[in-house]
Amino acid sequence: MTNSYNIRTTVASDAAAIAEVQVASWQSSYKGIVPDPLIEQLTIQNRTQAWERIIPALAENGQGEVFVWTLDNRIVGFASMGPQRETELRDMGYVAEVTAIYIVDAAKRRGGGRALMAACAGAAVARGHRQMSVWVLTENWGGRGFYESIGGQELIQRESEDRTAPIDETAYGWTDLQALIANNPQ
Repeated sequence: MTNSYNIRTTVASDAAAIAEVQVASWQSSYKGIVPDPLIEQLTIQNRTQAWERIIPALAENGQGEVFVWTLDNRIVGFASMGPQRETELRDMGYVAEVTAIYIVDAAKRRGGGRALMAACAGAAVARGHRQMSVWVLTENWGGRGFYESIGGQELIQRESEDRTAPIDETAYGWTDLQALIANNPQ
């Protein structure tokens, strides 16, 4: 794979490729963090169906976007952003949220994650937002390290309501989206 940062807004026909990236990423990144049954129930088919609904819904309501990263004409990563879903973060001024970001293992550490985050920040700024957040599994040290390396500040943590399969999360936030955009490797 070459290092090129082809980031673009997604189209409906990208749903299956996005689902493949998401499932592969869950299988590799969350093993040992998320209970195996939760990982196993995430299938390309059910994620494709979900993305076939999400992509046009965001396009219609104009509140968010999905971006894909392609290398050698293949989708290897994606990120989505939209309005903040967590009241406490919204009350803190983080009205935009990166709702998902996933990259296949073979493409990690090539700058695509930075480029995807910059695209999400640009979309947030275009909507008049000045701050943005993202949730990451608390035990996902690789993800947390990535967010910290691009200027994310730990904001709050939330404990899983399911104590039989606890999956705690940590929110990171950016108060200077222009700096995040400038951090883009393109």
